[in-house]
Amino acid sequence: MVKIAAIRESNQRFANSHDEQGLVCVFAGATSGIGASTLERMATMLHSPTFFVIGRSAARFVAQHTKLATLNPSCKIAFLEADVSLLSDVDAVCKQIVQAENKVDYLCMSPRLMPLNGAQCSFPTSISSLRSDEQTDTKEHLDAGFTLSYYSRMRLVSNLLPLLRTSSRPVILSVLNAGAEKPLLETDFGLAQNWSFTALLNHTVTMTSLAFSYLSQDPSNKDITFLHSGPGLVKTEIFSKLQAPEGSGLLWRVLLPVIKGAAGVMYWMMAVSVEESGERQAFLLVSEEFEPGALRVGQACEVVPVVENGVFEKYVEKG
Repeated sequence: MVKIAAIRESNQRFANSHDEQGLVCVFAGATSGIGASTLERMATMLHSPTFFVIGRSAARFVAQHTKLATLNPSCKIAFLEADVSLLSDVDAVCKQIVQAENKVDYLCMSPRLMPLNGAQCSFPTSISSLRSDEQTDTKEHLDAGFTLSYYSRMRLVSNLLPLLRTSSRPVILSVLNAGAEKPLLETDFGLAQNWSFTALLNHTVTMTSLAFSYLSQDPSNKDITFLHSGPGLVKTEIFSKLQAPEGSGLLWRVLLPVIKGAAGVMYWMMAVSVEESGERQAFLLVSEEFEPGALRVGQACEVVPVVENGVFEKYVEKG
């Protein structure tokens, strides 16, 4: 495990020695939690960078904008208001970036929601039936959790690949759960018929690793580093923001605070701070230890080892 002291030292060494100016960074999911912490750390490490921050509300971003400008007065910050759970919004902001820039150096993606309110969550049927009777769909008829963790991230990658290819050292980072790949329901990749909390997590994680592996094999992407990160437990507000939807039964309204409380205790005992996680994700973005190609990186900032007959390895072998 790479100790956090070594991570901080490495990041500071990069900040002190790296004098390239004008790096272009795109962040999705950086208005809170791990993404926000990573963005703030990157702001202290780069010289005259441009940050495109994609998020829901420009008004709520004002305080964060001020903090970033204080951390690095030389940085340019462009907030692109969009609902990242909508692919049409993702396409629109990517179009703005493509029109404004001729390269992208870093793409960091961490938007996510905790889909415990889904209709077919992995709880007993008697409990599930007391909650919302539909999945959390977007107006594009895609599951919001699946879209935030996978579809929108891959759309960002696809749309921005032409600009990433022109960078001298392009890095793509998807913060999810590398190393926790599980078998896919191959007759229902989008989980239209088999949606559950665990199935959603399993599919988005495994599909991210496989997508990065596939993209890295394209000769035109030979200089791009595709990183799938598993940050482990992090003390974010992802559970505290969870609310029972309208139409939930009484039992679920009672159980949800209990689950949130139990999760809070577990996170307090086992999770790392959001600042430490941001430091580690920044390290993944700038460290030269991670060469071009597709890599899965765990909480310790070490590459996930190859496992003989592992789930991911079997899928890669099958092609």
